Amino acid sequence: FLYSNVGTLTLGAVVEQASGRSWDANVRERLLSPLGMTRTSTREDEYVVADHLARCWLCNAPPGAKVGAAALRAGEANAAAPHGLQLDGPLAPGSDRRVEVWPWRYEPSIAPAGAINSTANDLARWLRMHLNDGSLDGRRVLSARQVRAMHAFQVVRPAADAADRATSEYDRRYSLSGYGLGWAKYLYRGIEVSAHGGGQVGFGATMWLVPSRRLGVVVLQNLDYRHAPAY
Repeated sequence: FLYSNVGTLTLGAVVEQASGRSWDANVRERLLSPLGMTRTSTREDEYVVADHLARCWLCNAPPGAKVGAAALRAGEANAAAPHGLQLDGPLAPGSDRRVEVWPWRYEPSIAPAGAINSTANDLARWLRMHLNDGSLDGRRVLSARQVRAMHAFQVVRPAADAADRATSEYDRRYSLSGYGLGWAKYLYRGIEVSAHGGGQVGFGATMWLVPSRRLGVVVLQNLDYRHAPAY
């Protein structure tokens, strides 16, 4: 097993073909709206002025594009701007490069693999739905069978010898890893855990579920996922 963004993109295309509706519409109508995730979207241009958006992973922003809060749409002030380590100049990687604001970007071509823009409060609602077997506030969004399948080990990878994974105390204490449906799976000190992390340019995020403890954790950062530990 190897995680692949291309696989997730393919699933997004399958959803569009099967439903006759865009991936964005499916996510909004079938998940976000029923869950009351009112501050979550699939498009950066819903809150950033389009003229200020870079249009691909490595694209430069358009000439004269604004960064940070100055690029937000009127009335939208509460959004974390992307940051990363200084890209220009003579400093080598690992030296004292400063953190700087990076351009906003919008990449619809990879949306199913990483286009959700959200908040801690909204993602708490997402995790509560998973902990409640697919329902939230008395409303069922996913069937209990679907949720159980998502959080079951679909692929099992026995943990390597301790010598091969001794990068941290955490790494030494999980005895099993694998993958469910959209969730990484771990057996940590005998406790089953579901997790998923990821990042976009200038951002990173990770979330963890421990169903047996009724516990969910979300960590969001507006520093590039390659430059900070949350991811």
